[in-house]
Amino acid sequence: MDRRYPESVNLNADTDFPYLVLDADARHSDPKPPGFRVMHHHEDIQLILVLEGTVEFRTLKKVRFLRAGEGVFINRGTVHQVLPKADGHYNSFLFPEKLVGGYAGSANEALARRLTRAEGTPSVPLSPAVPWQAEILNALQRLSEARKMPSPLYPMIVTRELIGIFVLLLENIRPETKPALGGRETRLQRVLLMIERRYAEKITLDDMCEAANVSRSALLRDFKDILSTTPQRYLEDLRLKKAASLLKDTAMPVGEIAAAVGYDAASHFGKRFRKAVGMTPREYRQAQRPVDSNSKSQRLRSMPPA
Repeated sequence: MDRRYPESVNLNADTDFPYLVLDADARHSDPKPPGFRVMHHHEDIQLILVLEGTVEFRTLKKVRFLRAGEGVFINRGTVHQVLPKADGHYNSFLFPEKLVGGYAGSANEALARRLTRAEGTPSVPLSPAVPWQAEILNALQRLSEARKMPSPLYPMIVTRELIGIFVLLLENIRPETKPALGGRETRLQRVLLMIERRYAEKITLDDMCEAANVSRSALLRDFKDILSTTPQRYLEDLRLKKAASLLKDTAMPVGEIAAAVGYDAASHFGKRFRKAVGMTPREYRQAQRPVDSNSKSQRLRSMPPA
């Protein structure tokens, strides 16, 4: 199985407007964030609008196939994966809770958190056949078009649409505060969160079993049945994803990056990175350098497509 895939990452997180639109299909993405084909989670809220074909959306609990004109709301912290099929083309909208919640302690923040902090509402599918969901999909289409026509009012235009989407969600769903995951998914999520926190350390299969409080055979079965991978492969994919980000965004020496993501030897890291990405760490870093030093948005190329 080809494990390479550009993952949704908010490249604008540290800017004055932390909102990102990712335009992606099975082979390309714009912009081109580094990533590997692994289940992941982030603190940003995410919305998906399928423009063409079919997109596979996975959580720990279920798999959905979204068709053109459909979409999904993905809550913060939800472990998920978005995979376009050969004909799939979609837009992904990522933004932090504060973009709709406003300043800390405000009434808007409290309202937004009714949804974003509801552990039992990891995602909401959106269908054009349901009137209020169709309104959200129309708003996403407007956001998609707004990206192509820059305006001095762009931040306000985007924020208006996002707040409107949250109003529709809060008016039409009842956020669940109880966990929605079953026993297997809950223990698997504990393992994934432990790996996310400790990927730079030496993590053994026994460490993962202890985090989930299950036997080796049960943990291996959970990873195979739910994530279609093994614990060791998931850990390595995550380490390589973190390394790709450091290669692109920092000037750290390759040896230091190897150690920072959990590899004892830079040579072993180099071999594993080349096998996964198709180029050495130094070649990958060179490929991420801007064509024009005045424009960070221009890249020579990103990782090989899925």
